[in-house]
Amino acid sequence: MNTSLLKTINWIIDNYGENILEHPDRLKLLFKTHAKNEPVEERVAFGRCIENGCYKELKKAKTNDDRLRIKNNLIQKLQKNTGINYQQCSNAIDLLDMAIFKNVAQKQIKIKYTHVIYNAIINKKKQISKKVKNWSGIVNNKIKNKKMVAIIAGITAIILLSLIAINKQNITNTETNITIENDAQELQRIIEQQEALAARIEQLRNQIDENQRNQNNNTQTPRVGTSEQNQLIENMNNELLMELLVIKRQGMRDIGGRILVNIVPINYRNRNFRMNPNNLRNTVNESLNIISQHAREYNTNITFDVVFDNGSNGRFMSLNNSTEAINLYQRFRNTRYDFTVLVFAIDTEERSYITRRADYTHAIMWFKEQNGHSANTLAHEIYHAFGADDLYYEQGVVTREVEQNFRTLLGNSIMLSSRNTRLDPINAWLIGWNKNPEPWFAWFVDRRDTSNLNFFEPNN
Repeated sequence: MNTSLLKTINWIIDNYGENILEHPDRLKLLFKTHAKNEPVEERVAFGRCIENGCYKELKKAKTNDDRLRIKNNLIQKLQKNTGINYQQCSNAIDLLDMAIFKNVAQKQIKIKYTHVIYNAIINKKKQISKKVKNWSGIVNNKIKNKKMVAIIAGITAIILLSLIAINKQNITNTETNITIENDAQELQRIIEQQEALAARIEQLRNQIDENQRNQNNNTQTPRVGTSEQNQLIENMNNELLMELLVIKRQGMRDIGGRILVNIVPINYRNRNFRMNPNNLRNTVNESLNIISQHAREYNTNITFDVVFDNGSNGRFMSLNNSTEAINLYQRFRNTRYDFTVLVFAIDTEERSYITRRADYTHAIMWFKEQNGHSANTLAHEIYHAFGADDLYYEQGVVTREVEQNFRTLLGNSIMLSSRNTRLDPINAWLIGWNKNPEPWFAWFVDRRDTSNLNFFEPNN
């Protein structure tokens, strides 16, 4: 078995999540950059293994006997479906097995990074933090004070800073080019950032301890109160949290100006578009009016031009998947506008979603709902195109705790549910409309684990 290729696969899983093994197209692009020196036949065999759904089958194994039985079945299935020889199929399945069940060492890297900051904070704040409960405990006691949220959020956000730095990669996800910083430089940058933060915490704590010792030695000097210490810590936390917010928005655009919205009715997976496209005009205008109202609330100038592409000679375009859809973005993009939105209208009932890349290339798949196409759902998806994130619970992506915290502090938002009609201040900040972020926003930053997702679906 090729141990070099296994290390590469483990690195990809560690940085993009194990669910990357369910996305053969994305894995293929990553292999072009990170496994280009590995034997072609081994890369191809593993790629075909993923394309044939072997990951999901092997994950079903509960015992070692299950694993052995499933592996043998998958080898035979892969050989039958691809024509690849038995030995290469066997090697590919072995690689997958090792990646799924024996990549603990790679996963411990993130734990190691986290401990650098975690230990620096915990060891220096024991005297002050004895009575501080964890975040979930505070939520259960119904937090009402945003400043307390900021203090506890600061501790949590700093601990998680390494994970955020690791997950924040500058990736241009196209079929021809993926740009990723040199691994060694990225590792060094993360370590230096963590050490700098730990040093700042150490410096502040030493200052507090020195002041305390001086006051204890001088009985005529009043003792520094706990409130002053807490104020110093809160100021420190706020400063670090604001730096974290700056990092989050690096490379993100401020949405505004003239925006082109392309509405493209399509036949999707042999399901023909039978309705009259003109019937969508009022719904589209209603959706854009919702967004325009939000923009005005945040003093942002935005105008929309809508173009309906009804095909050639009354014949609609036919697509089979969202990958085909997103690859058409450049065809519809108009550089005379500040931003281009691409919406594919589909005449069948399903959940709408968007597939999106880091460079704002996207494709919105706008399906019908029970009462037809929804204006709120379209607005929800367009906000995703602008750079907004979902806030609602989704297993493996957003916890119920996070959703509840959003509801407690922010109330309703169209990014919590497409039934709502307001835009929360955090997502307004993400798309460049809210110019006054608050430090406690940092607790919510990157709480949605999108490191291995391409799709963002509304909670209808």
